[in-house]
Amino acid sequence: MPSQFSPRRSFGFRHADNVGDLFSIIQKEFDPFFKHTIGFENTFGDLISLKEMGIPTFPPHNLRKKGNHYYIDLAVAGMKKEDLNITLEDGLLTISAQASPDESRGDELGTEYLHRGIASRAFSKSWRLGEHTKVLGAEIVDGTLTVELEQVIPAEEELQTIEIK
Repeated sequence: MPSQFSPRRSFGFRHADNVGDLFSIIQKEFDPFFKHTIGFENTFGDLISLKEMGIPTFPPHNLRKKGNHYYIDLAVAGMKKEDLNITLEDGLLTISAQASPDESRGDELGTEYLHRGIASRAFSKSWRLGEHTKVLGAEIVDGTLTVELEQVIPAEEELQTIEIK
C-alpha cells in the first residue's frame, strides 16, 4: 500500500481522459470543501468555469515564480509590441494578438515565403489572478513577452491574534 505522500497516490484525483472529465472530477473533489469554507464560493466557481474558457495551447507559455513575484513568458516570435494587447478586467488578465498579414511583411522585403514556420495567427490567452495580485509591467525580449506580477498581502490580512475576553 502506498504511503500517504507517495507520488503514485495522486491525492484522490483519478485519471481524466479529456478536459471535460478533468473538470467534472475537480468539481466532485472540491464539493466537500464547501461545507468547511466561508467566502470561497467564487473561488470554486472560478475553477469550475475554467472549463468554459477552454484551454488554448498557442502560443506556448511558461509560468514562473520567484518570491512573491510571478512571471508569464509567452513565445511571440515575429510579433511586434504593436501586434499585442494586454488587458486586465475584473481579475482576468488577457493577452491577445490579431493575425498579422505575413504576406505584407514578405512583400516589404521584396520576397515571398517558401516555408512559414513562425506562426503569426491571432490568439487570446487568459489567466484568473488572485485577489491581491497586481500586474507590474510587460516587455518583449528576444521573441518572448514577459508579464511581471506581484502578490501583495495587505497588512490587515496578515496573521492576527484575537484576544479572548
